Amino acid sequence: MGPDMDAKSLGRAAYGAARVSPQRLAIAAAADATVERAFSVDELAADVRRRDPGIGLATGYRAVAAMEAAGF
Repeated sequence: MGPDMDAKSLGRAAYGAARVSPQRLAIAAAADATVERAFSVDELAADVRRRDPGIGLATGYRAVAAMEAAGF
C-alpha cells in the first residue's frame, strides 16, 4: 500500500467495509510492511506482539482471514 497511506486508508484497503479495531490496524500495518516476502500468520502475530503484547494469536488469524476476504 505504501508508506504515505494513512491509518484510515490502510484499514479500508485491508478490511473493506468491516470494522477496523486498533488491533486489526496494527496487524494490517505489519502485513503491509512485509509485502516483499511471504510470511505465516504466526510470524505476523509475533511481529505485532513485540509492539503490542496484548494482541493474541487468535486475533491475528481472524484479522488475516478478514483481510483475505477483503482481497488484501
